[in-house]
Amino acid sequence: MSHLRVLDLSYSSLEALPTSIANLTNLRLLSLQGYQNIRTLRPSQLEYSSNSPIAMLQKLTFLNLHGVPLTQVPEEIGRDKRCLYSLDLSCPTIKSLPQNLFLEMPSLRELFLLACTSLKSLPTSLTTLLHLEVFSLSQSLLDSLPCNIFEHMQRLRVLKLIGNHSLMHLPNSLSRASMLQELHIHDCTALREVNVAGHASLNSFSLSKSPSISCLSLCACNALETVALRDLNNLKELDLSFTSIKEFPLEICNQGSLRRLDLISACQLKGVSWHKLREPLSEVFNLVQHEYMVMGNQDSVVESLQHLNDGIGVKIFVHDFRILSKFRSGLLLDKQGENPRSLYICASEHRSQSMSRDMTSNNQFHKKNPYYEGIHLFENKFPQHFVGGHLCRQVEIGSVGRYLSSLQGILSFTESLLLRDNAFVFSLTDINPEFPELQECKVEGCHLMKVIFGETNRLKGKKLQNLWVSNLLKLTNVLHGSFQFDEFWALKCVNLRDCPRLVSIFPGNLKLPFLETLSIVCCYDLRSVFYYCQATDKDQFSRLRSIKLHQLPQLSQLYDCQKHPFQMPEWKELSFRGCWSLSRLPQLTKPRDQKVFVDGDIRQCKMFLSEMDEDQLSCYHFKSLPPVTSFKERVMNKIFLK
Repeated sequence: MSHLRVLDLSYSSLEALPTSIANLTNLRLLSLQGYQNIRTLRPSQLEYSSNSPIAMLQKLTFLNLHGVPLTQVPEEIGRDKRCLYSLDLSCPTIKSLPQNLFLEMPSLRELFLLACTSLKSLPTSLTTLLHLEVFSLSQSLLDSLPCNIFEHMQRLRVLKLIGNHSLMHLPNSLSRASMLQELHIHDCTALREVNVAGHASLNSFSLSKSPSISCLSLCACNALETVALRDLNNLKELDLSFTSIKEFPLEICNQGSLRRLDLISACQLKGVSWHKLREPLSEVFNLVQHEYMVMGNQDSVVESLQHLNDGIGVKIFVHDFRILSKFRSGLLLDKQGENPRSLYICASEHRSQSMSRDMTSNNQFHKKNPYYEGIHLFENKFPQHFVGGHLCRQVEIGSVGRYLSSLQGILSFTESLLLRDNAFVFSLTDINPEFPELQECKVEGCHLMKVIFGETNRLKGKKLQNLWVSNLLKLTNVLHGSFQFDEFWALKCVNLRDCPRLVSIFPGNLKLPFLETLSIVCCYDLRSVFYYCQATDKDQFSRLRSIKLHQLPQLSQLYDCQKHPFQMPEWKELSFRGCWSLSRLPQLTKPRDQKVFVDGDIRQCKMFLSEMDEDQLSCYHFKSLPPVTSFKERVMNKIFLK
């Protein structure tokens, strides 16, 4: 029997451990699991030796004492156990372990202390297990772990803490277990916090039935792919930023207690089952799909994202539009189903350095070139409404993304839209044919776009107030097709610039009673602002105050039909530069409370003065630029046209 390697005495009815086991010097595996009649590992009082026979098994690699009702564990069983690989001390009746039990177990890889319902303390020698890889502790009476228990466990891969109801906190030394891959904490009802943020090797994390935890941060756990969170009724804040999770934490979001969720740089997140969310999103919800950790340290990245902490609302930054395909407006409501939270969605990638340099040099050229001098001189006189600001539901679409149809659901309740540098859009109505809630719209750098709003029977643009269009090289029409006269009823500000092929803007039958500002700059093919008109309504422009027309060499008149006078009682300012084909100013009705302040080129102002009758002269007040400035602009305009 001296060559015996495996001895399994599981669930045996023997009342004492045979001393002959000590003779099995080549024994590798000894299992006493379920040995219910034994109370000690030492021999009976009739035996001559007081040491446990297990102490003589120096080649033992696996020792299983699971379920054995021991009152104490002899210290000698750990003597000279240099080959011991796995040790299971899951004994429900032991209250403590010998302090030096683990001193001579340098090769121990697995330690199991399961269902130790009477265990109140752990030995200090536990810190000497330098090669321990798996440690499982469950149903103990421990209120804390030794502060330096994980100090030297550089190879610990799996840690399981289950059913330890008295455990209140984890030691800070856990962060020094540099190879920890799996951390599972379940039913630790007194546990107040779990601090594993920045653990680079952590791959799997689970936490459940810990009602005392209100904040959980797994930030910068770059290798973390699997997160399971359940029954955390008091969890208020959850940070999964800079992780590699692939599935959205649906279950914890459906609990309804979460107030803040951060998913910054969640690059591996492939999709979100928005339709499975039974509860509205948290008050603060930040989802950033972009990769921020490519260059630079984490501190600088976090500083650059501080704006995510401003205010309460939902902020989503993605580079794949399909992740938003089933997003619905109900997720933005509060618990009572009222008071929608703010929403900001940015569907784009960061601009490349070369693109940023090109834009910077282009802006510097515009500022230095005298051709644009008149534009910047009067820039501050006209309000520039930028997309965003006070509106609650904002969407920004950038240069990357072909699956724009995935945004139809979101755009149906979007209030503010910014479309920038996108090469896949020909018209806004191609993305969404309705826009029932859109109030502000800005489009720039989309060089394939020919029409802003194409012909559709479903368009509902009656809430649109501000329209900003710039740098669209192929744009020919703002509106194309037939529209109802009150389609853009609420429009207040229109700003068009750098659209060299733009021919016309609005059909003449369109009513714009709330239009206040009209600014058109550098649209070289523009012939008329309003086309296909027969007669003007008396309330057509009842609130129009400012008109700016700069560098429109082909513009001959504002209205195709100027036989009928305009009734614009609040019109105060007209500024024009480089509109060499403009032959007349709009005919205004009288009487007027105030004159229109006209600021334009000297030569054209003189021409207008000579052709106006006395009634129209009383409606305008002319103020011209110095002759040198006017001459310079004329020269630069001729050079550009050539």
